[in-house]
Amino acid sequence: MAIPSCDFYDWGTHHRCAEPATWVTHQSFGQALHGVRYYCDAHRPPRARPIAATPAEGERRAPKRRHKA
Repeated sequence: MAIPSCDFYDWGTHHRCAEPATWVTHQSFGQALHGVRYYCDAHRPPRARPIAATPAEGERRAPKRRHKA
């Protein structure tokens, strides 16, 4: 499995970070951007998780169902 690159984009310099990613987040930032985003240590957002702690796409569990009382 290849290590993804950091998805951080610097709008001031118009350059993307080329560092290997070590963090992942599933947050969406508005309707235009959805899905998985990867970040290096320097650009890690507050709610990111280490990549090693995140299950692969095929290994994700189904959400827990709430039982009616």
